[in-house]
Amino acid sequence: MIRIKKLFKIVGVSAAIALLVAALFHAPLLNALAGSLVRADPLRKADAIVVLVGDRNGDRMAEGIRLYKEGFGRYIVFWGGQVYWKYNYADLILGQLKESGIEPDQTAYSTREITPYNTVGEALENLRTLRSRGAKSFILVTSHYHTARAGRIYDRLTANDGMKVIVHPAEDSLVHIHDWWQDHDSARIIYLELQKTLWYRLIDLLKGR
Repeated sequence: MIRIKKLFKIVGVSAAIALLVAALFHAPLLNALAGSLVRADPLRKADAIVVLVGDRNGDRMAEGIRLYKEGFGRYIVFWGGQVYWKYNYADLILGQLKESGIEPDQTAYSTREITPYNTVGEALENLRTLRSRGAKSFILVTSHYHTARAGRIYDRLTANDGMKVIVHPAEDSLVHIHDWWQDHDSARIIYLELQKTLWYRLIDLLKGR
């Protein structure tokens, strides 16, 4: 009985310490948690710049355009498939590119249906486009909170052909990495990305990767 009481006392003290640490250091801990979602490789020139779709305000493509104009890639690659009803991402993206002075012949894209309809399916189609152009390296541009998971997916899919992946984060004006829990939209998206990251890593563990 005495041992049980001592055990409960130890557990109680430990829990109290954990709560105290969480209360005192929750901001650094939560910021570090969101920071784990970000990957930023050293930037250098590549054959192409791949921009992932999915943000609401064009920040990803704006960063891809900036890199292209600074000479980091010879063309911009994206998946331009269906987003809603009869409308494709390509319809929206080509408009943004044209407004920025980028012509269609400076891009390479596909509007084919992807399976699965997620980052993996988009990656498979983007890599098909890259390989059809003979690309050996590319800069992968996506929102900062999405870079670690996206980079892991592209690393795995290019592991056997030696294609070089350089992951580059784009700032997202609607999602804040720092103090993300203080903003409703940022908290929702960061929390969802943390869930997806955990799920992908669990699948990798179960498959022995």
